[in-house]
Amino acid sequence: MPPPYPDPQSFTNNKAVVAATIASGATKSASIPIYGMDVMGIYIPASLAVGVTSMTFEVSDDGTTFVQARNPDNTAITHTLNTTAGYQKLSSIMDLAGANFMKIVVNNAPSADAAFKVALKGLK
Repeated sequence: MPPPYPDPQSFTNNKAVVAATIASGATKSASIPIYGMDVMGIYIPASLAVGVTSMTFEVSDDGTTFVQARNPDNTAITHTLNTTAGYQKLSSIMDLAGANFMKIVVNNAPSADAAFKVALKGLK
């Protein structure tokens, strides 16, 4: 069975929103397909645990083997959460360019499932 692709029904004007969940007690989301698209931002759920203040990312070309996403200066791409809920634009979106899959990694495991939405924009 092929890996899951973003649902074509979710595309509007070369944009898509895909779902991702970090299970209660875990710090990483499941694999998120982002084929050929830039990650523009993430909708942060209200259920995110108190104490979750930052996230990093892992990327993969095959959806199975993931490595930490790093900036050109070899530091982890880190996003500091501005609020506990709502849409947050990523400041280092180009550093995820070229990845086929990504995972969201939070600094503290949520006490309840945290359902994220990832906003994607296609390359023109």
